[in-house]
Amino acid sequence: MKHTCPECGQPLPTADGVLFDPARASVARNGKGVRLTPCENQIFKILFDKPKVVHDRWDIWYNLYGHRPEGEDPGIGIITVFIHRMRKKLAPLGLRIETHWGLGLTLAADEIEKSDV
Repeated sequence: MKHTCPECGQPLPTADGVLFDPARASVARNGKGVRLTPCENQIFKILFDKPKVVHDRWDIWYNLYGHRPEGEDPGIGIITVFIHRMRKKLAPLGLRIETHWGLGLTLAADEIEKSDV
C-alpha cells in the first residue's frame, strides 16, 4: 500500500517499515507513531534520507543553524540534546540513532517482528 501526503498527494518516504511524513513531522512504524519537533524533524530527515552514511554532528548542526549570523546560534551541544530526546521518542518504534565514535551518527532499525496471524 502506497502512503501519500494528504496535502500534495506525493508518495511519502518509506524504508524498513518506517513511514516518514516530513510535512507533518511524524514517524510511524509497526502501527506506532511519534511527532517530532521542527529541529528533530530536520535531523531525522538527514538521517533517514541517507541511512548508510555516517553523518557528522557538525554537518547536522550546519544544516540547522548555518544560516544564522555568528553569535546567534546555539553551540554544537544542542545536537546532543536533540539526539538524546529523539532516541527516547524513536525507541518504541524499534528505531535507533547509533553513534559511531569519532565519526558521527546513523539511523538504524530493529528487525520487524513477524507475528503468526
